[in-house]
Amino acid sequence: MAGQGSAFLQAIHEELTCSVCKEIFTVPKVLPCQHTFCQDCLLKAHQAGELFTCLTCDTDVNLTPERITDLPDDRAVLALCDRIHSHNKALPRVKQEPEDIEEGGQTFCKTHSSETLTLYCLQCKVPVCTTCLDESHPGHRMVTFKKAVQDHRAAVAAFLKRGRKLVDKHCDFIKNLRTAEGTLQQQKHHISTSIADAYKKMLDKLMEMKDQMLEEVQEKHRQNMEAVARARNPVLAHLCQLVVTCSHVERTLTQQRAEFSVEENRLFQAVGNISEGLDLSLVDPKLVSLDAKVAQLLQYNSVYESLTPDDPRMT
Repeated sequence: MAGQGSAFLQAIHEELTCSVCKEIFTVPKVLPCQHTFCQDCLLKAHQAGELFTCLTCDTDVNLTPERITDLPDDRAVLALCDRIHSHNKALPRVKQEPEDIEEGGQTFCKTHSSETLTLYCLQCKVPVCTTCLDESHPGHRMVTFKKAVQDHRAAVAAFLKRGRKLVDKHCDFIKNLRTAEGTLQQQKHHISTSIADAYKKMLDKLMEMKDQMLEEVQEKHRQNMEAVARARNPVLAHLCQLVVTCSHVERTLTQQRAEFSVEENRLFQAVGNISEGLDLSLVDPKLVSLDAKVAQLLQYNSVYESLTPDDPRMT
């Protein structure tokens, strides 16, 4: 029983021990991650000027003295700690009954010191000697003191056996809770890592698509600008010639003559060339069609909604 009791106390001690100070909790406070620490330990961690990292699940918690005080108390843990403290204070002294025991193991009567206790009164539930039987317990049902001791030990042993089984059961339950907590921590870490990896992959894919689409837009824009330049250059050449010719003709138009001058003939030729050879109809330039890629991009709509606007890669 001693080994089992020690295992049980060790399991209880682990549950009620602050992982910072390694002592039984004093004013246990529950963090948002649902793990418990002493209020004083949290305050000391705040004074260090750093984020408090939960020693159980590695969650960072930004605490201030006001927030630490406002954290909920772990009332269940506090009640158990109070019971342990009270139990420890009550343990040191065990009162012994003032019975005189000879070297041979005989127990003497308190009332008749020369008489040994040989009987046990079942009605009064006390050991008695033969003198007590005649004086105080006439007609009471008796058994031998040895038989009463054996029955007492048998009854206690039965409850001890049940107690040992309960200790084992509770120790196993606490160990299973520890194992379950570790499993949950591993699952949380695995899922968090998977989410972060998936987020990164989707974000990288979005950035790749964005860069590809921008490159295609830039290339199409370059092609359109070249087309605009090809349309503009011959028009500018003819326009320049036409402006110069018109200027010369305007200066000679007031002269009194009937024949056409050289400049007027050039004007006729330039106007005819431009009218017949140049297409001045404007074509609306269009960028490359991205309908298919936009449709593919919209498949990540759920990602858009979850992306943080503060992510520098999204700018």
